[in-house]
Amino acid sequence: MDLSTDFVLANLDAFGFYRVNYDTDQWKLIAKQLRANKDAIPMNMRAQLIQDSFALSMANIRDASLPLDLTSYLEDETDFLPYNAFLNRIGYFLDLVD
Repeated sequence: MDLSTDFVLANLDAFGFYRVNYDTDQWKLIAKQLRANKDAIPMNMRAQLIQDSFALSMANIRDASLPLDLTSYLEDETDFLPYNAFLNRIGYFLDLVD
């Protein structure tokens, strides 16, 4: 396993109700994978990653750029759940700008 290009996803089946916070390099690799080939990550995991990234940012654990970088692939998304996760969370950020 090449640590510079590989990542490991936790809570893959979203079995437990908890947030997963990856280190910065892992988050970047996940975002890169989503942009390159979103289908390499299961649809329900894509939605969970979006929810986790927004929740961690809202809790000031991660910078606001994290969920924005992670969701930059959404123009290629075709499934409902990842979009729904995004739409349910982006309002918080929009309220901060107002």
